[in-house]
Amino acid sequence: MTFPPPSPRSTKPSGVSIPYQPGLDGLRAVAVLVVMAYHGGVTGLRGGFLGVDIFFVLSGYLITTLLLVEYSRTQTIALIAFWARRARRLLPALGVVLIGILIYATLVAKPDRLDSIRDDALSSLTYVANWRFVFSNQSYFAQFSVPSPLRHMWSLAIEEQFYFIWPLVILLLLKLRVRLAPMTMIFGAAAVASTVLMAVLFSSGSDPSRVYYGTDTRAQALLIGATLATGLLYLRQRSEKQAPSAPWVRLGLLGAVVVTLMLVFVRDTASWMYYGGYLLAALATAAVIAAAIQPRRNAIKSSLSPVWLRQIGKISYGLYLWHWPVFLTLTSERIGESGVVLLVIRFAVTFTIATTSFYVVELPIRQQHWRKGPRKAVLVTAMAAGVLAGLFIFLPIVRPTSTPNKAVAIELTGTSPPPARILVVGDSVAQTVGQGFERGANDLGVDLFNRGQLACGLAEGGQLSRGGRWVDVEPTCTNWKNDWASYVKKLKPKVSLVLFDVFVISDLRLNDRDLAFGEPASDKYLTEQLSKGVDILRSDGGSVVLLTAPYNNRPERLGQPIEWTEDDPARVDHWNKLLRDYAKGLNDPQVTVVDINEYLSPKGKYTNSVSGTELRYDGVHFNPDAGEMLFGWLIPKLPASA
Repeated sequence: MTFPPPSPRSTKPSGVSIPYQPGLDGLRAVAVLVVMAYHGGVTGLRGGFLGVDIFFVLSGYLITTLLLVEYSRTQTIALIAFWARRARRLLPALGVVLIGILIYATLVAKPDRLDSIRDDALSSLTYVANWRFVFSNQSYFAQFSVPSPLRHMWSLAIEEQFYFIWPLVILLLLKLRVRLAPMTMIFGAAAVASTVLMAVLFSSGSDPSRVYYGTDTRAQALLIGATLATGLLYLRQRSEKQAPSAPWVRLGLLGAVVVTLMLVFVRDTASWMYYGGYLLAALATAAVIAAAIQPRRNAIKSSLSPVWLRQIGKISYGLYLWHWPVFLTLTSERIGESGVVLLVIRFAVTFTIATTSFYVVELPIRQQHWRKGPRKAVLVTAMAAGVLAGLFIFLPIVRPTSTPNKAVAIELTGTSPPPARILVVGDSVAQTVGQGFERGANDLGVDLFNRGQLACGLAEGGQLSRGGRWVDVEPTCTNWKNDWASYVKKLKPKVSLVLFDVFVISDLRLNDRDLAFGEPASDKYLTEQLSKGVDILRSDGGSVVLLTAPYNNRPERLGQPIEWTEDDPARVDHWNKLLRDYAKGLNDPQVTVVDINEYLSPKGKYTNSVSGTELRYDGVHFNPDAGEMLFGWLIPKLPASA
């Protein structure tokens, strides 16, 4: 197996290299910029998440080419040297970022998130973050809460897993004397297999994070890059003459059009992407790469080779590492800016940090200026010790402990005897506020049973519209009437509190019929479902208190530029009117409505603090202290114990 040698200037003592291709640095820049724009909420780049796939194809192509060229020269692959080079390139910048995350976690993150951030950091350091997010149910498409400052590490984990395994695969195939042509077919078939696995595992309407994060399902882009590498080397080996550039350029132009259209128009909620869409993006990217590396100048190569674009490409790793935690830290709420101004500030800070990291930390270590003497051991040991010490020791120590809320105890003093047994039902808002209710109930000696269910509304099937995407009603939610009947039979509550929010004010698709929230058909369905639930709850003689839905204000959702109609206060008002109209029409003293927004939102709009206590940790769900305070306010308004 022989390949044309690279130009002498590209050969470096640190290991085998290939001729520098400026267009590939430019493509790196495009990839990181579209990811940053997507995470910054730029609506004109709905498919900016595909920048990660561009990185994957590039990595697959470059690493495979490097390994094959090394084997052609030395008849082996120096595995330890290869892994050491990857470590020098990747670990220093990662270590600095993790130290930065420790500072972020200490100063900014909520105390109850420190354990999760620590575990995310450990998984990032060991390059298994993608599987950590799968098994800890940290959805890439989360609707609530501020995401982990390390959520973007999933893609770096996949690449590093590839860097570890791929040299072994290449070396094995070469030792078995597998030639380039069959190797190309093997890699292509593996890419197709990964695509098929993604399609098989994907379930329309459910959260796609397993297939989105999975190494096995996302390997298709890396394998397409590898297929391109072996295919081009095979064609070069087969012909003594340089293959004409024109066909590759035409193919590259077509690929550029496809990639551009996907970056602009494809939403992250598009189900068809899991049925070959990601493969299409990878193939289009491979075509662009093939055109960009042609020896003669062409439209693709020229457009990707400006000096400013190449410079961005050189620091693209640092930009990717830093942009996500920077964006999470520099929120509109913290700095008082929004829109284009906020985006410019975020970009400026990210570029400043990434550039500094590149020239102060990454480049000196990559070029091994620090190698002589004991500095190598000192630097590596200090960085590793600093990160690990912070992860294992510092984070747990700084976690403050919660203290009893004195305002609650004062407000409860002098109230009439509360109901002896209280049942709480509803969705995840009821579940979280119920946790605070349990605290207050324990102080009063009241039996309170929190039975709120995550992601459950009043629908018994069908799909809900969530951020422009139809998702299946959770199977655990479809049997809610039987669940409520079971609670009443076993717990015998004197008062049942009913609280629903976002999962009743969403549009519903039921039996292929769309019920738009606020329309008469939707009102009729929800009122009927509510009536059935109330009948169940009062079947044993207990009272039912319908709590109004609170206004919500989910924090900025990075990378989700879609307008969430479910956040519209008008929807909350409409649902609360349905509650009042239903109770008024029923005219039963056993069924009443309590407007909790009198306490939570006295000005008729979302408020996130009362008496200095933060109410919601994500703009929707309640902190335990807030739930306890609300319980103290609510108790006098409940029917007395029978």
